[in-house]
Amino acid sequence: MFKTLYRCARTSARHENGPAARSRLAYLEQLSAGGATLHCLRANAGVLYRAAVCMNLDDSSPVERTAVEKAATEWAHRKFLNAMASSPEPTEKELRYITCRWLRFAGRLQEPALASPSEEGAVVGRGRGPGTHGAARQSVR
Repeated sequence: MFKTLYRCARTSARHENGPAARSRLAYLEQLSAGGATLHCLRANAGVLYRAAVCMNLDDSSPVERTAVEKAATEWAHRKFLNAMASSPEPTEKELRYITCRWLRFAGRLQEPALASPSEEGAVVGRGRGPGTHGAARQSVR
C-alpha cells in the first residue's frame, strides 16, 4: 500500500517501518476498499504517520482522547508551521479528526465518559424541549 501511495522509496520505507505501521496500514486498506481516492489515501497516510510519531504509538495500546487533543494542538502550533496554512486551527482539526477515526476503527480510542443528561440539564431531542417537536413539524409542512 505505501509503495503505491509514494513514489519515493525512502518515503514508503519510512511509512512501512514507522510506529503503528500495521494499524495504519489496516485503516488505509479499509479506506481504499471503501472507494477513497489516491489523494485522500495519501493525505490520510501523512496525518496518521505524523500522529503516530508525535504520540509514540504502537500497534495495540489504547489511546486516551486527551492525548490525541494534546498531540493535535502541539502539531498545529509547532515552531515551523506550514507556510500555506492561514492559521493552525484547520491543521489541528484535521489531525484530531483523522487520528480519532483511525483509533476508533482500530478499537483503541478511549473516549471520556459522557455525563448523564440529568447532570448536564439536557433537554430531550436536538436541543429542543418536548413541546417544540410538534411546532417544528407544523412549520415544515
